[in-house]
Amino acid sequence: MNTLKYTAIFALVTLMTGCSKTEEAEGVIPEHQLKALESAKNVELMLKNADDKRRQEIEEIK
Repeated sequence: MNTLKYTAIFALVTLMTGCSKTEEAEGVIPEHQLKALESAKNVELMLKNADDKRRQEIEEIK
C-alpha cells in the first residue's frame, strides 16, 4: 500500500514539475556575455589606437 502511495506522490510531483511555467529568454545571447563582448571591443579599440600611434611615431622618425 505504501508503494502505491509513494508512486502516486512521485507521479504528481513529476507532472507538476513538468507542467510548470518556464522563464522566457530575453535574448539569444545572455547579458553577461554581451558585457564581455563589449569589454573585448573596447580593448581591441584601445590596442588599435596604440598601434596607430606607434606606427605614426615610427613614420615621423623616418
